[in-house]
Order: sequence, then C-alpha cells, then structure tokens
Amino acid sequence: MESRLARLEEHLLKVQGTHFKESGGATSSEQVSPPAWGTLFDDNALHRQQVTGGRSRQRQARIPHFFSWKCRMPDLPLDVLIEIASHMHPLDLLHLSRVSKALRATLASKECRVVWLRALQAIPDLPPCPEDVSELAYVALIFGRNCYACGAEGAYAVDYALRVRYCAPCYDENVVEGVDVLGDLPEAVRDVAFMLIPAENTFKSYKIRDTLGRINPATHIAQDFYLARDLHALQAWCSDLPSVAHFDDFRAWACKRVENVAAKKAHGVMLDIWEDLVAHPSSARSNYKLKRRARILSLLRQKRHLDASFGGHGDDSEDYIDVRDLTPAVINCAVPPKDISQLEAEETMRFDREEGVETVRLQARYAELENCYERFMREHGPVDEAYDERCYPNRHDGALLFLTLAHRDNARISIDYDTFASDLALLREKFYGYELNIQAGLSSLLPDFSGFTSILRKPHAMFSCPKCGMTALPWPDINVHWCKEHSTESIWAVSLLRRPVVKWWRGGEDVANRILDAAGLNREWLIYWLNALIEEGRLYCNCGDPSFGPAHRQPWAQLVFHVYTHLRMNEDRHRDQADGSDEHVWRNDHVLKDCIRCIPESDGKVEALQMRYVSPEPSVLARVDAHLAQCPSGFVPVCRLCKEMTHKDKDLWMVLPPRANAISYHMTAKHDRAFNEDDILFENLWYLPRHQRHIFHWGVFALEEKISWEETRYV
Repeated sequence: MESRLARLEEHLLKVQGTHFKESGGATSSEQVSPPAWGTLFDDNALHRQQVTGGRSRQRQARIPHFFSWKCRMPDLPLDVLIEIASHMHPLDLLHLSRVSKALRATLASKECRVVWLRALQAIPDLPPCPEDVSELAYVALIFGRNCYACGAEGAYAVDYALRVRYCAPCYDENVVEGVDVLGDLPEAVRDVAFMLIPAENTFKSYKIRDTLGRINPATHIAQDFYLARDLHALQAWCSDLPSVAHFDDFRAWACKRVENVAAKKAHGVMLDIWEDLVAHPSSARSNYKLKRRARILSLLRQKRHLDASFGGHGDDSEDYIDVRDLTPAVINCAVPPKDISQLEAEETMRFDREEGVETVRLQARYAELENCYERFMREHGPVDEAYDERCYPNRHDGALLFLTLAHRDNARISIDYDTFASDLALLREKFYGYELNIQAGLSSLLPDFSGFTSILRKPHAMFSCPKCGMTALPWPDINVHWCKEHSTESIWAVSLLRRPVVKWWRGGEDVANRILDAAGLNREWLIYWLNALIEEGRLYCNCGDPSFGPAHRQPWAQLVFHVYTHLRMNEDRHRDQADGSDEHVWRNDHVLKDCIRCIPESDGKVEALQMRYVSPEPSVLARVDAHLAQCPSGFVPVCRLCKEMTHKDKDLWMVLPPRANAISYHMTAKHDRAFNEDDILFENLWYLPRHQRHIFHWGVFALEEKISWEETRYV
C-alpha cells in the first residue's frame, strides 16, 4: 500500500509540481481545505431498495385506495409483536417486513432492532452483522432471494465482499472488470484507486497460502471485478485528484479506507466458510476441514492477510489455529439455518462464473505468451549455439510450455516480454524438454519401436501431416513443417497418451527397403548417411524427371517419395490396362534395378550424373508454353491419354504440372510419344479443390519454384 501511495505522490509531483513550486508551496483558497473524499463512496446505497424486494417507491405509490387496509397497523401491541418476532427465523422476519408498509416501518424502526439481533444470534456460528449495514439488509443479503437490481426471484449470484445479490444478467451488468472503466488512467493513479473499493471475492479455502493475500486491497489489480457504481465513483475522483499540499491528509484517509475495505472482504470470507459448513456438514466434520476453517478464522483475527510477508512452506503450522474454532455448533443443527437448495444454486452459479472468467483470462494469457515466444525467437533465436533450431516448437506449443506463467494468480496478471525472457535457463530447459518429448512421441508411432529415439534415424522413419497431406517428412523436418504451416495448432493429440497428431508414413517403408535393395545397401543404414551419398552424387534416380529437380539436391526422404509416387502411378495405370484400357501405351519408367544408381566410394571421384531423360529442343518447350498460355482461368492441364485410360471418377494422375519440361517428360517417358497439342486438355475438375493437397506428384522442385494451385494462373 505504501509503495502505491508513493508512486501516486510522485505522479502528482510531476503533474502539479510546476505550479506548486512557482507558488512557493502556497495553494489557492479552493485548495486550503481538502475535498470530502469519503463522500465519494456510499456503502449503504446498494441496500436502499432491497428491503422492498427491488420494487420502486413509484410503483408502490400506485396501489389503489381499496388496498389501503394493508397500510394500517394491526391491532397488536408492539411488545407482543417484538416478543413473537424474536422467535422467528431471519428469513421469516424479512418476509414479514414486506407484507405491508406499516409492518416494514415497524420492523425497521430502532425499537425493533432487538428483534433482528436476537434472530441473527440464534443462527449458530453466523458472523455478526457489520456496523455499516443494517440488520434488515444483512438478512436480505444472506437469506434473501431477490435481485438488488430488478427484484426478480432466484437471484443466486451473490458476493459477500461486494455485499450484493443479483440475478445472472444483472450481475454481469453491475459487476465488471476494472480495466473496462479505468483502463485509460495512469498506472500510478489506477493502482491507488483500486485500493479504495472492494473487489470480488477470490479467496479459496483450499488455497489459503496462495489466496489469503488477495483479501488485502493493496493486491487489487485492473483485472479484478468491481461494482460498476464504485468504478464510476472512482472516475469522478480521478478527475479531481488531491493536491500535493494535501497529500498527507489524503494518505491518512486512504489508509483508513483501505482498512475498511479489507475488513469488508474479510467478513465476506467468514460468511463463505460459514456457508460451506452449512452446505457440507458431513464433510465439514473431518478434522482436516475443521482445522482449515479454524486456521482461516485465526489468520483473519491476527490480520495476517494484511501481512505482505505471509506465505511460504511454514504457513501450515498449527500455531495459527485457535482450538475454540474447531467445534462449530452449526454442523450439529438438526435443521440447516439456510436452505440447502439455495446454497447449492449459489455455489453452482459462483463456480460457473469463476470458470468462465478464468477461461477468458487464460485465453488472454495464452495470446500474450505466443507473442512473447514469437518475439523471443525472432530476436534471439536458439538459446544455445549447440541446439538445433529445427527442434523448437511452433508458436502454439511454444507458448504452452510456459503454462506456469499463464496460471499465475488465477491468470490475473498479464505477461510481458521482460518477464518471459528473464530466465534463459528456464527457456533452455523447456526447449530441451520439448525436443525429448516430441522425439519420444514420434518414435512410438513406428512399428519396431524399442524404447530408443535413435529409431528416428532409420530409413523408414518418415511421417505425414494429416492437416495438409504433406508426406515423407523425417525428423526434424516434420517439426519444421508443423512450425511453418501449422503455427497456431498443437502437434499433440488430445488423449491420455502423449502422442503427436502426425502419422507414420506406412507406404514409405516398403519403397525405402526396395530402393536400398536395388542400390545394394544395408537396410540398417541411417538417413544422414544416405543423405551424404545423395549429396556426393553417389546415390540417385536416373529417370531425369524435371519435377523431381536436381538429383543431388533432394534428400533421402524426397527420393523415396519420388519413387513412391511413380510406382503408385504405374500400378494404377497397369490396373487400368488390365481392365481393358490398352488403347494407349503406358511405360513403366521406374523399374528400380534400372532406375536407382549407387556408386561405391571405392570407385573414386564421381562423374556427372547420367540421366535417361534428355530435355527436348527449345522449340518443343516453346510449343508447350504457347499451348499452356491458352488455358482459361480456373482450368488445369489434363493428359488426354490418361483420361481415356482411367475408369476412375476422380483420377489425380492425369493432372499435369503447369511446366513445359514436366509435360514433355510425361508424354515421352510415360506414353512414348512426342508432344502434341491435342493430347493436352484444359478442364475444370470439380473434385480437384478437395484433393489439391494430395497433388504432390508435381514434385518438391516445382513447389520450390512457387508453382502451386494458389499461385498459378490456371486456378
């Protein structure tokens, strides 16, 4: 509290200091007497209408004259009425006070105050009525069911720290987040302003050490919930801040005000734990719960909630427990002093409200974490030079690594970049932990997983993305792909097991083994050894397909995918020919024993790669480009021969890459004929948008040249 007041004084010196110094410390006649700060907050204003059940005076004034008999006092002596009413339940007294104006005036008079006191004292263990609240209003707050705003029945949204009882719509309207009203104020002014009004009760009896300090108004922040009328009163106060000359007077008043607000919130906590005893008497008999309740009451009496040093592992000591609080009388009552169904409804509404608020706050904290993580990666990159940047999580999962920051103080505290990047050791630990977890998850997807993540280096350890259809992605390429293409989605599946959503590429295992057998290599070779052979030009596919790109630039996974695509295409076309579609020629240009080349290291220096397909003359490529230029917008090039061969309703292999050399290769290598304009059709395939993510037989090289369905002129 003192630190907040000091920041406010410093702020006022900056704002008012120039005029104050020029006047030599003197103030004008309007500033000689301090403003009446205490009149800004009327604690009893909320309870003025509740005794009438929310009905306005104007509506009561419209009662017809023939109902005036209700306004006449019954012919009953006052002392007899007091004696009878003294034995009634507080809720019955409240209902009696609403029968007529005469009974209300009688029961609300000073002479009948003893009636309310006796009724409240008859309720075992009920906290006494505060001095700033009338007994009638106190009974309406605890036992009533009418909304303070609209008077509706079934008002179960109650908060004893704010001393309000609303129905759900009125609660949302009248209890708002502080930042919604005072978000534009300077931080120094806002922090002091929030101390002067009570906030919604966020104390949890099962988290004493973590939440007891929230009773202290000095812990109020902009993300807490307050009464809208109190916030608007603060707006009026902030428009006329106290002068520097009278800041000492304001400091004394503010300290007293903070004590009153803290006492009000502490009394609300006592009411909450009393209701917990009433609603759960059987569970409350356990020694653990009784000790916890006694500890809370003892801490409140000692005002430990105002002690900033409270907390730590030593606060569970029984030194804070008063043995007199271990035997509450309310748990032995034959009839509960408050309706259990009402307590359950209030508890349910409070739980739903808190859960909804916490969900919204967590979403805001997640967004802040994502922004901090993205900024950190953009500015700093790897936290360790020896760490592979490709193993970092994406934006979504990277933020989820720091959930402890998001859940601080029930997600009430915003997360800034300095807080996020203050501990590099923690960041390094989180990133290494993610790498180990994702490697273990991917390894578990493989059929021959034996508990070691080294299996990810095997030739068949390739994965596919179920979101976009991209396949043949080994580790860590699968993680890089997820970071780039799916930065806002988690790679982890929602299940009890820690498994990724990506799939093992089953089709690549057989093709990888067949390539290794054709090349005369051991199936136990590791991927990075095979990549080294490909980079040196010792292992390649000599088909010369231009969609595949330079053979020495494509890693092992792309070589397997390239061969897999052509083998699948050949299988489908041979099946079509077996069904009777042998009108056109289809050549198998990927017989592995003729297609796969592996040059042993003993052969010395590697010569230039020898490809079977030779690029056609420039004049032929010019003809293909000229024909492609005639393709209408929204259409794609289709091979006429493949279309006439297939019997499928949705055939993807007949779709051609929009590149001249790739089309020439298809006609020459697959159909054994030269390019002819009549063999290339332009069609608008109805099924293509659904399956465009599967059109990867265009090849990675084509995608690297920015040839895609979104960027080409044919779509």
